[in-house]
Amino acid sequence: VILQSNIVVSVNKPFLFCISLFIFLNENKYQKINIYLSQIQDIQVQQMFNNIAQEALNTKQLLTSFLNT
Repeated sequence: VILQSNIVVSVNKPFLFCISLFIFLNENKYQKINIYLSQIQDIQVQQMFNNIAQEALNTKQLLTSFLNT
């Protein structure tokens, strides 16, 4: 049972596994995009990939904070 904003949410192992998997996948996505960023010369393409990397990091942080509550 997880308390989220004074609401009791019942979670089971498959749900927690999925959340953990999404955290891992977003961290992996973030790391891979940063590797690609170091190789890209075009500024506009860099900005696009930088935005995608930031979204992946934000998603990972959001999911992690959900598990830590």
